[in-house]
Amino acid sequence: TAAGTNIANVTMVGDTTFGGTGRLDFRSNPVGALAASLSTGGNQFKLTKVGTNQFQVSGVNVDGALGDIEVKGGLLGIETGTTLGEPGHTLTVFTNTTLNFFNLSNVLSKNLALNDGATLSSTSGTNVFGGPIALSGSNSVSVSAGYLALSGTFGGSGGSFVKKGAQILLLYSVPGSAVIDITAGSLDVTNTAGSTLGLVSGQTLRGGAGLSGNLTVASGATVAPGEPNALGTLTVSNGVVTLSGQTLINLNRSLAASNSVLSCADGIALGGTLSATNLDGI
Repeated sequence: TAAGTNIANVTMVGDTTFGGTGRLDFRSNPVGALAASLSTGGNQFKLTKVGTNQFQVSGVNVDGALGDIEVKGGLLGIETGTTLGEPGHTLTVFTNTTLNFFNLSNVLSKNLALNDGATLSSTSGTNVFGGPIALSGSNSVSVSAGYLALSGTFGGSGGSFVKKGAQILLLYSVPGSAVIDITAGSLDVTNTAGSTLGLVSGQTLRGGAGLSGNLTVASGATVAPGEPNALGTLTVSNGVVTLSGQTLINLNRSLAASNSVLSCADGIALGGTLSATNLDGI
């Protein structure tokens, strides 16, 4: 286990754990020089993050043989030029922990597993993660600056996939989650097949923010602007909406704006069923 404020070069002689209570920086100085290094001696050792602190890995040349990475506590930050080792191994983000991308200068690739209650965040720059993502349970992706592009495929079903943060999340494939919730910013699906978020039977799209691209709601699927107990406007841009499933609208006559809204300037093809939920009981 390593502890302290700053480290620049690490040689792993076996599976290694980093953690603590105060922020720990593993970084090149300056970051852009990529002068820090993590060596495994060509071995596929495992790196584990524990504790409540932030472990920021910045401008680090990581041994290409590094095996699995596990985030079991706090936050693991990946910044500017840092790599993730052998791409066929898995980076697992456990419940109530965070994997953060910050001002990346390279496309990251590794199998990424988000366990129930994990958070993937992007807080500076335009960042791209290119590996496949396995979803288990309910997880969130927060983008508060620039954009985050997830260019790999999604695996897993059930649970929820929640988009948070005021900026753009670009998807190249559609999660199979039971609920896709756009709470803030924009979810961009213009790089998916057909530039479409296609909801299949059993899936629900909800939220009060933006979707860029086409939206199709198949029989057995639901689009529900707002949240289960709140009104909201779900705005679709750069595409059209095709409804063949259920459209669920929240009502609250005690408010000046008394209903949720599904908005699309390019057109909505109506079909399926329209249902309403009265939130105020009046």
